[in-house]
Amino acid sequence: MVRVFRWLGWSVAVALTPYFGLLLIMYIEVQDWPGWTPILGSGQLLLTSVALVAGGVRELSGMHGVISSGSRDFLLLSSLIFAVMAAMTYGYLARTEIRGSPLPSSQQELVVVLSAACLFVGIVIGALCIAVSSPGNPLQEAANG
Repeated sequence: MVRVFRWLGWSVAVALTPYFGLLLIMYIEVQDWPGWTPILGSGQLLLTSVALVAGGVRELSGMHGVISSGSRDFLLLSSLIFAVMAAMTYGYLARTEIRGSPLPSSQQELVVVLSAACLFVGIVIGALCIAVSSPGNPLQEAANG
């Protein structure tokens, strides 16, 4: 469990630091809280969630023979599906901006909410991967008899 909290404290905090830094810089410039929509309205949290899941998968992928292959394979497949869907969604959002038609404000607010939900799911999946790959977890003990 210590590894999970260390991962949450380090990886998640570092991954979110640029967004809080940008919010602070924007506040200093205009002396008003700009809100999350101008910062996150293009779906950047989707890429952050993919990176966090990838960190968890990195820890899990080296666990051949240590935990049951069914548990490991299920987590790897779930992680892969989530990461591909989040990356493709970000690609779609980026395509609209590249074509010169950015999303309206109301849709950007929806993107912020949905990408924040994806970030939460990514954190949970990454934490599960870290927890399962940690020494002494119940899945490892069950696999080893």
